[in-house]
Amino acid sequence: LLARQARLSSRNEVLRQQAERDALTGLPNRAAFDQRLAQAAERATAAGSSYALMFVDADRFKAVNDEHGHAAGDRVLIEIAARLQGALRDTDFVARLGGDEFAIVLEPLADAADAEVVRQKIEAAMRAPLAVPGGVQIVPQVSIGIAMHERSETGAEALLRRADQAMYRHKRARRESDLAAE
Repeated sequence: LLARQARLSSRNEVLRQQAERDALTGLPNRAAFDQRLAQAAERATAAGSSYALMFVDADRFKAVNDEHGHAAGDRVLIEIAARLQGALRDTDFVARLGGDEFAIVLEPLADAADAEVVRQKIEAAMRAPLAVPGGVQIVPQVSIGIAMHERSETGAEALLRRADQAMYRHKRARRESDLAAE
């Protein structure tokens, strides 16, 4: 009976991990992210502290898949996930939301300048080339939107929407800068 109970407990743990983890990158998935974001909001409200949300999108990801194949695209996503994790503090949380989208909860934060420092660390981490299947070197690029939690905000969805909008502004500014350089 004890052995059966141990096997059942082990299976339940595996199922829990599968339910909360992205199979490709090993990062927490959208469900785990939603839970962590809600917890951050609760902690900020209770302590009167601040946190931020980063929305991260892999630039030109579809082109990588189309030109170099899905194995290359998978390799890029795995590497972006690892580089994101490496650029964060122990208290921060990164998740893969799906496709080429990631989200990061930065907590605690003193002010918006702290979030900007993390953005710079992420951008620096992405500069190193990555070898993908087929012998091609790719430099992963990401667009990052940051939204600071506002004490007047009642829901995580508004914060996520603001971070997503900031990411699109960042992506648009980067494209315009690239076009001007050509």
